Amino acid sequence: MSSTAVSLLILTKTFGNLHQAVKSLNLDIKPGRLVSLLGESGCGKTTTLRMIAGLVRPNSGSILFDGVDITDTPTEKRPVGMVFQKSLLFPHMSIAENVGFGLKMQKVAQTEIDEKVEKMLGLVQLEGYGARRVGQLSGGQEQRVSLARALIVEPDVLLLDEPLSALDANLRVQMRDLIRSIQQQIGVTTVFVTHDQAEAVEISDRIALLVDGRIEQYATPEEFYTAPESVKVARFFGTSNLLEGHADRGTFTCAFGSFPINSGLTSGDGILALRQEEISVFEGKAQGPGDVTVVVEQIQYLGTKTRIWVKPSIADRRELVQLDASPSFRPQAGDTITVRFNPLRIHILPTESIVETADSGEETEGSISTDKEKSR
Repeated sequence: MSSTAVSLLILTKTFGNLHQAVKSLNLDIKPGRLVSLLGESGCGKTTTLRMIAGLVRPNSGSILFDGVDITDTPTEKRPVGMVFQKSLLFPHMSIAENVGFGLKMQKVAQTEIDEKVEKMLGLVQLEGYGARRVGQLSGGQEQRVSLARALIVEPDVLLLDEPLSALDANLRVQMRDLIRSIQQQIGVTTVFVTHDQAEAVEISDRIALLVDGRIEQYATPEEFYTAPESVKVARFFGTSNLLEGHADRGTFTCAFGSFPINSGLTSGDGILALRQEEISVFEGKAQGPGDVTVVVEQIQYLGTKTRIWVKPSIADRRELVQLDASPSFRPQAGDTITVRFNPLRIHILPTESIVETADSGEETEGSISTDKEKSR
């Protein structure tokens, strides 16, 4: 199965005269990569996938496979395989007939179809299921059949539109692992749509986070955690601590003190982004560049950990940061403790509102450059 580069160039889609679902979107996917389109409902991720498949026609822009423009190529002539949220299997056919349907439409000899179907059922761990009917399968098994049906025609690009969202939690994990294993085994370029951050992180080589029809950041899963490019990205990936301040000469100063800048903005007003797991309770007095004396504002016992909200020791400052400590550590509100901000994880973002912004839709026109493409 071949590996194909996919490029989306200034892709735009408007429905009617009002809703612009995708806005001047640029995206480069290297051959053999699994890239997730991630975002909340209505962000444009499924519309983008359907444009790649040819099921939705863009208003403007281009779709290229290995540099060849396929924007006007009909769906049935595009070298893609697609798995939807619902399995869409034919209930009157056996499992083997469902899997081999695409080859039958291509008028492949039945003996070859039978051989490939058997091989594909083995790949999705459904050996011996060929004679069964759709009604005899679980939801997870149906999606395995759908995956086998999409792969048997040896597509250049595999498209997955939230294929796991209808499954229970355990099945989602199993299917996620299976999809990733198969994708790596056969090397097919894959685009995976999901609204689940954890799912995208675990399955992807790279993630394109869409907000209001645009790519907010395109990066490896690790980079989303360690180097978010905006407050929206930091919030989406669970960064609970966002502190306004000022960067100057490699140091960021905010209500909690001054800290060495590890990455991000190096001068001017900015926002310190630090995940709660990167702040720890420090036994003893503050002594290092990341150590801060704070006052406990609130605690919450969560069984496996104690969640603590603290404020600066300066009496008139009300900013709070959140951290998790051992469940045996149970301070009282008003206690003074020392915490350590991990200096290797202090990342400074450009200044923007840190109020919830998911529904604002007020972004400037433009597209995200993908020239920072790196291997994971």
